[in-house]
Amino acid sequence: MINRGKCIEAIIQNLNILRNEINSTSKLGLTNFNIHAEEFIKQILNIIYDYKLTNLNIGTSNFPGLDLGDQKSKVAFQVTATNTTLKVENTLKKCLKSEHYKSFDCINVFILTKRRSKYTIKTKTTPFFKFDPKANILDFDSLYKATKYLELKKLKILNDYIESELSGVIEIQKKDDDAEIPEIPELLVKIEGSFVINIKDDELEVLIKEIQHRVENNLIPICKVNVVEEVFFINELAKLKKGTRSLEARSKIVEITRIISLI
Repeated sequence: MINRGKCIEAIIQNLNILRNEINSTSKLGLTNFNIHAEEFIKQILNIIYDYKLTNLNIGTSNFPGLDLGDQKSKVAFQVTATNTTLKVENTLKKCLKSEHYKSFDCINVFILTKRRSKYTIKTKTTPFFKFDPKANILDFDSLYKATKYLELKKLKILNDYIESELSGVIEIQKKDDDAEIPEIPELLVKIEGSFVINIKDDELEVLIKEIQHRVENNLIPICKVNVVEEVFFINELAKLKKGTRSLEARSKIVEITRIISLI
């Protein structure tokens, strides 16, 4: 019972870290991270629900509006960080228009951030397929509830997978003073599509100094100055210098370096 409880606690804690990072990056409009998360969510769903989901976006997609599908179980998912009713409505309309219900009996939407408490869906999916917002719109909270009913063996498999995939996120990173710090733009190429929290403090310092240098020497394109000023304000920089690096602050640093055309 203790092992089971510890497994569930670790799973929830680690997935919460991931969700918080997705929240931060989504607010900044970073979509590459969400694409990176699709594969992760696919494996999590496969483990918990015994699905055999595959990525429907690989190659030429015949399933617009859907990201993951198990054609044997006839279950499909749209994976998105956008939790609005409009997003769900658009997904359902695409599924109806493309007749995805001929391939999948159960169509779901997985919210990478947090689902809303209530959805009023006006799109009529019957008689083609049934869509109940309470049952077919999932998020990480849905996964937390599902883990409570898993056998210990599967809990351990799930926990091992999460820890292996998010090892850089859930472990305290040790500073390596002897490690060579990648230069710009190599550093940004390295972190593209990865977890923002994985960026080391000394790597962040490289980004901060590069931003400051470009600001002070008027090296930022005029059309982008306002964007930089809006995102990277003085008190946020002060917090970073003191070592208080929140996920949102990390995301801002990375986003600004992209905005000012470092790569």
